Amino acid sequence: MNTRVARAVALLGPLLALTTAACSAPAAGTDTEETPSAPVSAPDPVFEVTDTLRFLRDDLAEIEEETGTELGISLYDGHINGHTGTIATLPSWSTVKVPIALSAQEHCSYSDAAISSMIESSIEWSDNASAYSLLQCVGEESVEEEVADAGAVIDVRSAFGRSQWPLASAARYAWHLSTLDEDNEVIIAMRDVVDGQRWGLGNLENAAFKGGWSGDRLDGSWHSRQLGFVRVDGQALGIAIAARSPEGSYVNTTEALDKLAIALGDELGLRG
Repeated sequence: MNTRVARAVALLGPLLALTTAACSAPAAGTDTEETPSAPVSAPDPVFEVTDTLRFLRDDLAEIEEETGTELGISLYDGHINGHTGTIATLPSWSTVKVPIALSAQEHCSYSDAAISSMIESSIEWSDNASAYSLLQCVGEESVEEEVADAGAVIDVRSAFGRSQWPLASAARYAWHLSTLDEDNEVIIAMRDVVDGQRWGLGNLENAAFKGGWSGDRLDGSWHSRQLGFVRVDGQALGIAIAARSPEGSYVNTTEALDKLAIALGDELGLRG
């Protein structure tokens, strides 16, 4: 699709109704929310979150059918928090390691060298033991406050992967990450994720991201999700994507997120 042409054509036509999609809904909807203020002042948008999500709706439906998964995506540009898809929330899994790491930078009493080593292993190859040590050092409330400082919300549990994190909130937090210094060791680690975990947002140019994944022992499904940010013409965009395989397939969820990220990258011109 030619992004500029498609957007122009869409804007000349009638606006589509925006609806909230539940997991049981047969078709994906698009939700958007005006943000009266942001933790950090954002520039005027150079692209439209709402239009981008509209253009992705057909892609989502096709990918879900091809991969046998359920998908969701949320975007936040500092002004508009939008969502489309059949998934609105999942457990955080390892994506919560990002706010754990940032909270540890400010509040953990371990040595700087120990914290740096644990941040690197927690983010780059998703080491659970390192992330748990950092969480024990700062506590669940500190991580919740770290996320709240970004205007987002998460319910952190000691079994941190089980913390509920809606995609819209994760996208808002991901945009906040774009306001940090590029030489922050958490951001550096998010740009240096190991090859085996570079599915999904790893397909986008210069994306900083972190993934999380796990099987659900209650229903046998498999979940894979990511949060991250990119820049489009110099403007930051926070992204959260998620896939659920009712059949319990890790491969199907990562394939679905690859396809979704590529569709988003094509729409935004981030695929080279």
